[in-house]
Amino acid sequence: MPRDIISPLLAFDIGNTTVSLALMDGTRVLFTARFPTDYQFNSRQYADQIRDVLIKNHILDENFKNLYCMISSVVPPVCDAIRGAVLNLTGKTPVIAGADLNTGFHILVDTPEKTGADRIILAAGALSCCQPPLILIDMGTATTIDILEPPDLYLGGMILPGTQISLDALASRTAQLPEINLYKISKNQFNPPLIGKNTIDCMLSGALYGSAAMIDGLIDRLEAERGHPFQIIAAGGVSGMIIPLCRHAIKTDADLIPRGLAVLAGLNPEAFDQS
Repeated sequence: MPRDIISPLLAFDIGNTTVSLALMDGTRVLFTARFPTDYQFNSRQYADQIRDVLIKNHILDENFKNLYCMISSVVPPVCDAIRGAVLNLTGKTPVIAGADLNTGFHILVDTPEKTGADRIILAAGALSCCQPPLILIDMGTATTIDILEPPDLYLGGMILPGTQISLDALASRTAQLPEINLYKISKNQFNPPLIGKNTIDCMLSGALYGSAAMIDGLIDRLEAERGHPFQIIAAGGVSGMIIPLCRHAIKTDADLIPRGLAVLAGLNPEAFDQS
């Protein structure tokens, strides 16, 4: 748990597809927002977008200076733009989350300093509310699976192509299969017939049930490898479509990343400009 409270905290999760923003009061989420990752936007354009979100959620211009910020990013150019945007809005330099910070747990991999920030943050968020052994699944552009053992050991995990990437590959490498954007399909398509009767249903069945079966199969192998069951938690943009189709009991938690950022902020108060 955090040793200090850095609040209010803007928690950014910058992914290849979307940017998620949460305003945190300690580890409590006050509001969230999401917008597309735009590689062409500069700091001023992102500042306008962030300001609109804050104003919409009743944070006035004169209160921006009270905000701190921590960023998780797998997209360095966009991270730089948002970092500049937040600095211009708040007057405070955002802290970039990574393995160089005090994480509160032990990272037992070959090169701990190269562990992805998104995976560290997910683990910090999970450990703030759950006891290991844990399997953490993050289903975004890529799917990551991470293993936590008692008392506070991060063992590593897996990185797989995300479900949307698989669909994109099908459309780009075949002549007659259409593009499908999982973020734009209707909710009644989240549970397609297992045996599709048309091209779209066949592709959705393969992508969604295939991903669920993959997750189930990997959990079986991990539990056999480690010799015990795990509590399993999932997050990420497409987890709401995939996890309900899995046969294992898997809890979804959309707030793991912002909560993890808040935990890391509390563990590293010296990283923030407190002036």
